[in-house]
Amino acid sequence: MSTMGLNFSGHNGPVMAMSWHPSLGLLATAGTDRTVLVWNVDGRFCMHSFSGHKGVVTCLMFHPDPERLLLFSGSEDTIVRVWDLKKAKYEEKNDKKKYDKKKNNVVLEKHLSAVTFLGLSEDGRILLTAGRDKVVNLWDPYVEENHWRKTILTYDVLEAVCVLHSGTTLHSCVSSDKGGMNKTTSEEVYFLTVGERGIIRIWNSKSAVCMFEQKTSDVAFSSEDDDLRRGFVSASMLPADQGLLCVTVDQQILFCTPQKESEGDFNLNLSKRLLGDNEEVSDMNFLDER
Repeated sequence: MSTMGLNFSGHNGPVMAMSWHPSLGLLATAGTDRTVLVWNVDGRFCMHSFSGHKGVVTCLMFHPDPERLLLFSGSEDTIVRVWDLKKAKYEEKNDKKKYDKKKNNVVLEKHLSAVTFLGLSEDGRILLTAGRDKVVNLWDPYVEENHWRKTILTYDVLEAVCVLHSGTTLHSCVSSDKGGMNKTTSEEVYFLTVGERGIIRIWNSKSAVCMFEQKTSDVAFSSEDDDLRRGFVSASMLPADQGLLCVTVDQQILFCTPQKESEGDFNLNLSKRLLGDNEEVSDMNFLDER
């Protein structure tokens, strides 16, 4: 693995997921060896090595609040784990012999298939996890026990979830707050899902209902086209409220923008399509001007 001209070697197999914490200069990596490594990029050394997953680690996410120092991981073993880096640092420093990396995490068990995506509510209180079991689970990972809050059945083998933030066009289209400026709380989270069906949909966590379903999609799954590869494998919100970026199973990169229609309705229209030999797109991230 190489980043910024630096090489980090520590995994005993391919790296399948990464997460970057820009304010702390930390990089988390995970892969087929079932371990999660946390790197100090400036110091060029591995700070933590976490084990506990019994399957390939498929997704990683740092909590954006640097005061929390939490790292979330999801795996093919259907488990989501919450690693407390602050506690790990303290215990490693004060009592190395008694420190057990396998026990230094919260274990969230509710999925019945591989966990594919992790997300946080806008206020950072609720964790959203998506999987190939066609559900999105909502959790409160900060309480001592009873972390699970709700399961939302989506009827789609999910590959990605994007939380809609207040002030964005998509949020204002589906939210009761038409001004779109009131910050979304953990009581009501609007989120977008993509997956095998090839249809973009938006959900309300409070009512657990679909608020929007894309009207047309040329990557939608059809039983009549069994020989064609359909559906989405990844999605990410574009910066500066420009819409949504999706990657299809056949490696097309699609840019979708919301467009309001008559009678207050709206749709997500395809504004740009990138074709060519993109090889296999397994993950993506946006780089700022720096």
